[in-house]
Amino acid sequence: MKKIVSILLIFSVIIALCLNVSAASVYDVGSFTKTSYLSITNGQATCKSSYSESNGNTASVKITQSLEKHSFLWFWDTVGGEWTTNSKKSSVSFTNYKSGLASGTYRVKSVFTVTTTSGQTETVTVYSAEKTIS
Repeated sequence: MKKIVSILLIFSVIIALCLNVSAASVYDVGSFTKTSYLSITNGQATCKSSYSESNGNTASVKITQSLEKHSFLWFWDTVGGEWTTNSKKSSVSFTNYKSGLASGTYRVKSVFTVTTTSGQTETVTVYSAEKTIS
């Protein structure tokens, strides 16, 4: 019985080592800098999404940005549609405006779809801090 347990343990360690090696070879898109920012003045929202990385590993980046209003519990509604930009640069800043906002709590949702020079694609969603209009 001890022999079987030992063999299974060794087999498990070998598999774990193989999995770690393949996971380490993936480029970490999550380490790139991605920000989502919201400012509200006099009922007008300034929505800003930024992406940057300095190693030259970005082949392209797509940013889809939307302004969201809190509706109920953990639900948010999109206010006024989405804005999208595509770039082949390693640094992108994307700003949009929405006026005529009613009272409520708002945030900016930024969805970054990054393709690296090695061909890997990853999508990451970043939310701004919430701002409230009384």
